[in-house]
Amino acid sequence: KDPEILIKALKPKKLEKVKKEMIRFSENFEVEKAQYILQDGNWKFNYLLTDKGETIGTKKSFKRRDKVLELAEEKMKNRS
Repeated sequence: KDPEILIKALKPKKLEKVKKEMIRFSENFEVEKAQYILQDGNWKFNYLLTDKGETIGTKKSFKRRDKVLELAEEKMKNRS
């Protein structure tokens, strides 16, 4: 929401940690997609998808996904 925080987070020094982490992930997995979330001005790993369709992520990312699925299911029931 604050463009200044985003601008600071996109500086090379802030992205260096993400780069190093992605190199480590790439040594162990064929990464198709990785998602990081900007939280309190710092990039936090959320999840990644492998070339085989596997998902590797934080507990928090799976809790968010579960909540979204729960809300979608509730919405579908209300339409019936």
